[in-house]
Amino acid sequence: ITQDRTIAVRVEVRENDGSVFTDILRTRKPRRAVAPSETPVPETRRSRHARRMPRLAEVTAHGFVPGEDVAVATIVAHTDATGTGEARALIDLDDLPDASTHEVILFGRISGTLAVRRLT
Repeated sequence: ITQDRTIAVRVEVRENDGSVFTDILRTRKPRRAVAPSETPVPETRRSRHARRMPRLAEVTAHGFVPGEDVAVATIVAHTDATGTGEARALIDLDDLPDASTHEVILFGRISGTLAVRRLT
């Protein structure tokens, strides 16, 4: 979200104890578009890795408080519940350790809702 900013953004966090933290997120210089080279570049292991398409698995569950923070475990990511209380997570299977089966937990940090799903 913040990588495409064209103006600086002031972020202010107010804690329950009354303390306030402020930060300024500055803009980044726009990147110039690079013209494709006429000569083919030899393929490297890094370029093959950057080109690969992620293998994703979707995990969904119901029963969360609308808008609550939902932890995705083994904790590989976090997601938010929708306005209807549903949570969704996309998991890159190549980031998981090699195993025949995996289980994913969605945990609602406010509601305490816990959903365990198997990736197959």
